[in-house]
Amino acid sequence: MAVFKELDEDILFVIFRTCDVYTVLTAARINKLIRALALSKAVWVALVADLIARCIMDAFSDPDFRNYSAAQLRGVVERLVCGPAWAEERPARVVRRQVSVDTSDIFSKISPRWSTYVKLLPGGRFLTLENYDGRLECWSLTRGLCVWTYSQKRRTNYTVEMFDDGNTARFLLPGSLKASFSIVQVDLTTGHSYELFRMPQKDEIRWWTDGDAVLSGNFVVLTLHVHGNRTLLLINWKEGRYLSFHQTLTAPGMAVVPGHIVLATATLEPPHRPVLLAYTHASLASYWRPLADWAPTAPSDAFDLHRIQQCSGIRPAFVMHPGAHEGWQVASEGTRPVSQGMRLALRPSPLQRGSYALSFVVYEKDGLQLVQSSAVPTVPVCKAGDVSYARYSIVKPGSIEDVDLDRQEAGKTELEVIRGESIHLSPSSGAVTTLTGPLVSVSYFV
Repeated sequence: MAVFKELDEDILFVIFRTCDVYTVLTAARINKLIRALALSKAVWVALVADLIARCIMDAFSDPDFRNYSAAQLRGVVERLVCGPAWAEERPARVVRRQVSVDTSDIFSKISPRWSTYVKLLPGGRFLTLENYDGRLECWSLTRGLCVWTYSQKRRTNYTVEMFDDGNTARFLLPGSLKASFSIVQVDLTTGHSYELFRMPQKDEIRWWTDGDAVLSGNFVVLTLHVHGNRTLLLINWKEGRYLSFHQTLTAPGMAVVPGHIVLATATLEPPHRPVLLAYTHASLASYWRPLADWAPTAPSDAFDLHRIQQCSGIRPAFVMHPGAHEGWQVASEGTRPVSQGMRLALRPSPLQRGSYALSFVVYEKDGLQLVQSSAVPTVPVCKAGDVSYARYSIVKPGSIEDVDLDRQEAGKTELEVIRGESIHLSPSSGAVTTLTGPLVSVSYFV
């Protein structure tokens, strides 16, 4: 940071407009001149625009942000990090902005006996309506029109990744229970789509259970069910290579970030507490196999997620034992309960590029047991499988709960009751999307 002292004001201004929030705030501590530049409106307009371009902030959250003051712009970022003021002294929720779209067209095409699920896509420009009979539609909030449709015999349980300032979506789409999966890229401005990749069909497996699939750049993570056993399959679909991991005690979890994979498993020794292991891609380079050679009935090339902890040839970049002091136990020795497993969610930080908030969930069919979010364990009584960056979650139909331990201890755990046939909480922006009849509403709270 000392190098900033030697730069002219004009050069500093250009540099700050290309930095992330963390770098700008750190530089602001150097001296008064640099602080004035770092906290200027022009710099913060650029920072907020960058968050929108990377789909961390929704485009419709603050559409007039260029007219905001510097202090208001910093408040926008603070709201992304901390979430809405739902839990502050139990106020009535206040909607500061709401966008709605009438989706009557889709309801005229489907049977009323099928449920419909709504989801706001990252970036906030588009949403999906997913019907239980297998119809998936993507709608533009700007135009109020369906821009893309996909149909199959059952609910798709898709995973999506956004590109090009939120105007291009890449969908990971399953087939039937025993069919293959495909990756489809969609230009959401034109509705044009094409298939990037399709996995050959394997009759012996069920591809994944709800919420287990991951799509991250060139990588796909699938939970496979082969003859009653669960295996994680990590696929580099662009290069046609794979790694497989199997677990002997409980359903594992995996997340992928640039340069690393993160595994959730259990310790080798009883009582088999949760453990997070991160490995660099380079440390696993020699273990990749051609995807064409993979067969579900030949698991001999799979890593055992327990024994990998003792493999001296593969050293993790870091090891974390979430909730160890709480005495959480993943499974009893010698058992592998089907209902029990782990789930990981990594959310990109609004503050620093290349930094992520990690949510780690140990769950059973009866509810959520443990959440590790930014190294803060929490124990909410809920059935959530997804936690937002600001550590909120939909815990039951119509209710949003604060699952941050520090805020819970301060007595700020208010539930927000929101009515709707389907409700979605955006993992990054905190927007709440509700479906009531044919009307979809996206709400941003104070």
